[in-house]
Formats: sequence, C-alpha cells, structure tokens
Amino acid sequence: MSQLSFDLGGPEPLPPEDLEAPNLFFALRPPADVGLEIMAEASEVSRRERLRPPRPASVLHLTLCKIGHYGHVASVIETARRIGDVVAGRGFDVTLTRLMHFQGAGAVVFASDAVAAELSGLNADLVRGLRREGFKPPSGFKPHVTFVYEKRFLVPETLLSRPIRWRALEVELVLSPPGETRHEVLGRWALI
Repeated sequence: MSQLSFDLGGPEPLPPEDLEAPNLFFALRPPADVGLEIMAEASEVSRRERLRPPRPASVLHLTLCKIGHYGHVASVIETARRIGDVVAGRGFDVTLTRLMHFQGAGAVVFASDAVAAELSGLNADLVRGLRREGFKPPSGFKPHVTFVYEKRFLVPETLLSRPIRWRALEVELVLSPPGETRHEVLGRWALI
C-alpha cells in the first residue's frame, strides 16, 4: 500500500539550524549621530566598570526579532525578505533609559524601561510572520542595544543620566557571522 502526499500550501520545511552559521535577525539601527552618543556612553561605562572596550559603532543595533543561525541559506533569506516585505508601520521613537547586564548571555546593554506600542507591535508582527513560515522565534522581547559582552564581572543596573533617543525609520534584515564584529545587511524596509 502506498501513501499519497498532498501539498496543502503550508510553509516549506526549514533546514536545520546550525549554531556555527551566521545569525539572521530583523533589527533597528540608530543613526550615525546616535551611534556616536551610544559609543561615548558605552566607553564611559566600560572604563568605569573595567570592562573590555565596546563593540564598534557599525554593529550597534536593537534586535526586533531573531530568526536563527542559518547563514546564507537562500530559501531562509528569501522567506525572511517576504516577511520584511509586509512590514508596515510608521516611524517611531526609540528610547533607552537603563544600563543592564544580561548575565546568561553576558551582554551589557542599554535598555528600555517602557516599550513603545509601535515597537512592541512591530516585534509582534514579525514574530507572527516567522511562526506562519515555520520558524520558532523567541517569545520574550526586551528592547536593548548590546555594546559589550562581559561574563567576568557583574555590571550593576542603573538609570542613564540622560536617555538615548532616536527615530526608527527603517527595519533591516541582518546577517551576523559568529565571532566577528560585522554585519551584512540583506534587506531594508522603510517605516513611513
């Protein structure tokens, strides 16, 4: 007896995730002047707390939604671009108010106390789109910008003396090779 197979129009099966492959994610990137402001604050924190130097300004970003470690798998990138193509929304303000240390990952970050409705909605839209395509994006969302990884010391949580702000006007699809401090932008979508 043979078994029949039907294409019911669901998502194509995903290739297995490879933790050695580059990480793929959707992100917001601060404009250059705000990147310099973040770097100045990050350098001060790193000096004060005796941390290693901050990562370069070119990789500063706020992760909207992690996709996974798939590298240059064409089908995954194409699916992510299709999800990006339906990103809708208007530009909105991002505000980072707090220094935090995510001990598990070792990430020292500038984070938001309150998540803007537009930012939360954009994350939710991307998560829904990824789930429809068979991905398993993380369910929690704590907007932040990582500026250094440090597991040796605990950095105390504090309010920033002055909030870091920028207007988010674009979503990026980013590929980040493991162990390297560089990003490859694979797609951009305007928030108008």
